[in-house]
Amino acid sequence: MPASSGLFSVTFRVTPALTEGAWPPVIDAVVGFSDGEAAAFADLGPAVRFNDNGTIDARDGDAYRADESLPYTVHDGPYEVRIDVDVAAHTYSVWARHLDGLAKPMTAIATAYAFRSEQQGVTRLDTFNRYVDGAAGSVTTCAFAYQAITTTKPAAPPSLSATALVRHPMRRPVIDSARYFVR
Repeated sequence: MPASSGLFSVTFRVTPALTEGAWPPVIDAVVGFSDGEAAAFADLGPAVRFNDNGTIDARDGDAYRADESLPYTVHDGPYEVRIDVDVAAHTYSVWARHLDGLAKPMTAIATAYAFRSEQQGVTRLDTFNRYVDGAAGSVTTCAFAYQAITTTKPAAPPSLSATALVRHPMRRPVIDSARYFVR
């Protein structure tokens, strides 16, 4: 993945798995991003977890949580995950769904979550990481797609002037809006 210091979006597929006969039938696995290769969980800024309670959640500062719960089952994937990241603001949002039906909407796991507390000062992300806590589990990822997002402020329409805004108070111009272009 290219080094990113602004806005970007990634999608990928992930399948959690266990060694045959392992019990309970859940894992504790994390996928996330770091500046350079991560040596530990604490090196990840944005992080999505397949937790040992059988649901998908994400790191928000110093704890894992989920806006909406999405259960998972090992060996029953893949799950599609989308992560939108704002490196400068140190925030990210996560959506996921099981791919047993492409018409299924994605579940909003995390909305504007803070990077892990230890990564609040990171200025770029360039590495996608996978970790499993324990020897009995694994995660396989594929179909990784990266998109940088650039923003530009739209020019004010030529028909709107300061005078026009005073004379027509019902007109409400859009101020400080942003358009997003995906390349």
